Amino acid sequence: MRLDLSQQRERMVERQLARRGIRDHIVALMADALELEPHDKALEIGTGSGYAAAILGAITAHVHTIERHETLCIRARTVLEELGFDNVYVRCGDGTKGWPEEAPFDAIAVTAGGPVVPKSLREQLAVGGRLVIPVGDAGVQRLKRVWRTGEDEFEEEDFGPVRFVPLIGAEGWSAEHGTDNVRAALHPRPVSEHSAETPETFPFGV
Repeated sequence: MRLDLSQQRERMVERQLARRGIRDHIVALMADALELEPHDKALEIGTGSGYAAAILGAITAHVHTIERHETLCIRARTVLEELGFDNVYVRCGDGTKGWPEEAPFDAIAVTAGGPVVPKSLREQLAVGGRLVIPVGDAGVQRLKRVWRTGEDEFEEEDFGPVRFVPLIGAEGWSAEHGTDNVRAALHPRPVSEHSAETPETFPFGV
């Protein structure tokens, strides 16, 4: 495991974390669920500021990350390059389609909630690979871990309720539907009183 982060990198992580109001346990939860190894090749969907990509890049050998918003994509690429993350590769585009020319991936982290697990992302998992994604509607999603146990075999685990922004793209929500879902995510309906679980709220992903 690469633990030789410079002070500059650590300051960047702290600044991004504090500025976005994100509790670091959700990033840790997703990384733990992915069971990352130092030699792994990882794919992240939803680069955002580059914070989670930097964390993944400090743990694994190679990280490919995709951001649909070009401004965020370019900014994150610049910051990661300046901080010396030469093992993190940033692409602007539709993350629901994955990065097929770089597949297969040992681990895939999706930091936005989709209606289903995108087929393209399933297909880009290596056998033995793990995919972590919030699945559900705008109100509450379930954090799922999908294992590819064979060429055509998958197993799924449920880590409980969470709230993320919508996963927009060809294999996610439409842009129009996503706008409505952002409003619903920021003003969610109450969780059923019959449920003992309280969802963690992450309105801006990780």
